[in-house]
Amino acid sequence: LTATQVGNIVTITPTASFKNGDQRATYFPSTRVWIKGTCGAIEQGDVTFEGQYNEFHYGDDTQETPITTTKELHYTKPSFALQSGSSSIVNGDASEATFDIVVTNTSPGGGAIDFNWVKVSNNVGVTSAQDMTDANNPIDLEVKIVGGIAYVEVGSLTDGTFKNIQIKAGYSSCTEQVVNFAHGWDCDAYPTNYANQANLCYENDVDLTLLPRASEIQLKITSQPETRITMCDPFTIELEVNSAQFAGILNPRVEFSIPGLSLNALEVQSIKVGYPFDTAALEDANTTVNGQVLNINLGEHSAIKALGELLGTNKAVTDNDRKVKIILDLKTTCDFVSSTPLQFKVFGNKPCGDVAEGNGSLLYSEKIRIDGAEQPYDAFTAVTLPDDGNASGAHIDYCGTIEEVTVSTIFSDIIGQATTKTEDADFGDVIMPSGISYVDGSFSSTDNITVVGYDAATNVLTFQYPAGLVNLDRVNFTFNIISGANGGCATDVDFKVENYVIAANVLCNGVACTTTKIITGSATEPLDILKPSLADSGQTNATAVADNGKYAYRVNLSLVNNGLEASTGYTYDIFCADDAGTPIGTVINSGTIDQIIPAGGTITQTISFDKDAFCNGGKIVFVINSADNCLCETLSLPIDLNANSTLEATTNFLDSTFECDGSVTGTFEVIAEKGSPDYQYSIDNGVTYQTSNMFTVTASGDYTVTVKDAQGFTVGTTITIALEDGYLPVTFEVEKSGVNEYTVVATGGLPPYEYALDDQNSMDLNKVFKIEEAGIYTFYVKDGKDCIVEKEVEVFMPEIQIPNFFTPDGDGTNDRWYPKNIDKYPNISVQIFDRYQRLLVRYNGQQQSWDGMYKGKLLPSGDYWYIIKLNDPVNDKEYKGSFTLYR
Repeated sequence: LTATQVGNIVTITPTASFKNGDQRATYFPSTRVWIKGTCGAIEQGDVTFEGQYNEFHYGDDTQETPITTTKELHYTKPSFALQSGSSSIVNGDASEATFDIVVTNTSPGGGAIDFNWVKVSNNVGVTSAQDMTDANNPIDLEVKIVGGIAYVEVGSLTDGTFKNIQIKAGYSSCTEQVVNFAHGWDCDAYPTNYANQANLCYENDVDLTLLPRASEIQLKITSQPETRITMCDPFTIELEVNSAQFAGILNPRVEFSIPGLSLNALEVQSIKVGYPFDTAALEDANTTVNGQVLNINLGEHSAIKALGELLGTNKAVTDNDRKVKIILDLKTTCDFVSSTPLQFKVFGNKPCGDVAEGNGSLLYSEKIRIDGAEQPYDAFTAVTLPDDGNASGAHIDYCGTIEEVTVSTIFSDIIGQATTKTEDADFGDVIMPSGISYVDGSFSSTDNITVVGYDAATNVLTFQYPAGLVNLDRVNFTFNIISGANGGCATDVDFKVENYVIAANVLCNGVACTTTKIITGSATEPLDILKPSLADSGQTNATAVADNGKYAYRVNLSLVNNGLEASTGYTYDIFCADDAGTPIGTVINSGTIDQIIPAGGTITQTISFDKDAFCNGGKIVFVINSADNCLCETLSLPIDLNANSTLEATTNFLDSTFECDGSVTGTFEVIAEKGSPDYQYSIDNGVTYQTSNMFTVTASGDYTVTVKDAQGFTVGTTITIALEDGYLPVTFEVEKSGVNEYTVVATGGLPPYEYALDDQNSMDLNKVFKIEEAGIYTFYVKDGKDCIVEKEVEVFMPEIQIPNFFTPDGDGTNDRWYPKNIDKYPNISVQIFDRYQRLLVRYNGQQQSWDGMYKGKLLPSGDYWYIIKLNDPVNDKEYKGSFTLYR
């Protein structure tokens, strides 16, 4: 027997050499099947046995008959326990969390289960696992990832034994979450595909709670210059970065910049990093420069990189293990402005990925004062911006709006220095944020303050104070600003006025700097730059419907305005786009927004247009350009293009073809319309396609055909095919039914049958044939479907049988002698002689025989002779010989 298993069904079939036993009496065939339990089996359940056999198999009306019975299966599975190894609460205080679990084989006996594994829920990412049963000799375990789920292969567990398993996993959620661990097993091998294991396999599981802990990063200046320094001489600043909470810090870094100046104002001699904080071994810092900001990447320090984090209080053995030392050796250049502080920002992430507490914290050093570039006085400035009294703060609205700014400055003596007096090197800069600009010619001052120039590239207006101003003098000036037309919105951006004097003859390494700027005072005020700010409401969608090579686009636009009210008439362009939403090619449609978009409001608008081409990237981008419309920034809205088609398909059954071997084929055609020709056709759910729309099938049923057009749009259509089923080909046997008579017995096919011998063109209903001569004959049978089958049969004509003896003693056995097998020789003649050649008897015909008598007397035992003639026109053979009479 052969057995095949699909799912939980085992099918047992006989092999080709199988033969049924003699079934004349009651017959009880039996089959024995050996089964083995798996982790997915139930302990108490029913097993259904279903047999199929053919009843009346050798008759004209064979019937397939099922027999079904159900038996209860009793199965004892091995038992296991799964529990936490320490605490059910796992601290998320590092980039990887550590989960300890214990797997125990609690079976009362049965030996070892060699293949055990632990399934881990997919809300964490398993990176490694170890068998920690012998803590001094941990064993690395294999981890398989299938469908995003980790399976840790634990190995063998004998009854009554356990294993301590430690699993490390990363996580990305900063909220408390439950991580599930479930145990599975198998007697023979690990699963080839874990995803196919039934839920019933995981009867033992345990939940551990992952609790992400808080992280905080702090920055402190521990050393800096406290006195004036000489221009171009080196100086040192030392920083301390501290991980101040339970969990560690990922990606710790410090940003260093010089407010109002480029990094070129200082020359970096070296930056060293020490970790732990008290180490004497310092490493060169890994730094990058982004614009005018220098990044110190602390995570690249070898010790921190090896740990994967800056340790928090939970893992730090000492305070120094959670602190980093940064030593900056710097030197000023002639570009440095005396009395400018240095700015430091600190950044870091929690192990779960969110920013840590203290991320972005800002710290300034003391002002770096240059010897010989002393500040001569204090210049206290006040800035009055547009709508300064508004509760929400000063602001400038829309595009091209002109507003006035007023600047007032009071000069004051510095105690211990000479009295205030301005000369011809006293200046100020108005440093304006992007989004606004100075209106040329609008500067006005009744106090003789003059404009030096306006640098549009840096958006800085430079002015000069008049000479002769003394202590407590107040001077004022006004000028106009205009909001830009090319985007740019901001909240609480710095509008700054910085006062300074230019000093000459400040030496750098013995050489006088060309000019040296000395800050005398500054003022910074926040300004809001407000405009309409458009964004997708989340409800925008687009479709493109293909119809006979044309494409009807429809964009259902839904925009929300997060800024000021937008007037009607905003212009837009639509492009095809790549996956990143970048426009491709030229504009495919343009138009205007036909309604006001109120502040805080949402509008919808439907845009429809036709094009000859489809955006092959499957995406468009809707653009309202801030260069042409008053917006905070250009709205560039990528929209996935939901492709549809008018593609239609119908089917038409053409014909069926019957073959006498029992096979039937049906042919149908698929008619595709609309969409985008040319079409392709698939009958296997799109696995393969063909260009022909004709299909031939060999079985009845419902067939679904997928039609795909030139743009890849598909449509399905179903046809029901009903073919002639159940036809069994004609077979027949030739049986000897009489003397020289042969009968054809036909089965299968479609009765009635017609028959022929040697000539298939002479068919009739007679199935009995007379054959007079031996030879090879061809028999033909034709059924009601005109199916003709033929068979060659060799016919043998037997010789007559002449007995060697007979015993005429009246016991009913061999009492008479005569040739046998003479049915076909009605004219046979037989002569019998004694040893003296005396003719004893002569017979003609078939109904004769000799009883051993001659003229009424019994003849004695002995040999007698015969002459037999067949007297047949076809076979006129003569036989001579002897036989024995026994008494």
